[in-house]
Amino acid sequence: MPKTLILIPSRMAATRLPGKPLLKISGTTIISRVYKKALETKIGDVFVAT
Repeated sequence: MPKTLILIPSRMAATRLPGKPLLKISGTTIISRVYKKALETKIGDVFVAT
């Protein structure tokens, strides 16, 4: 069986909201929240593409 991975695209230069991945919600960056939730699934390795 092939190994599964999770790829999270993260773009800092977005036109509508530049720097969105680093915006904080209750003291935690958006990208950190997404990464932690992806790890909790235990589906496979998690990578962030910047």
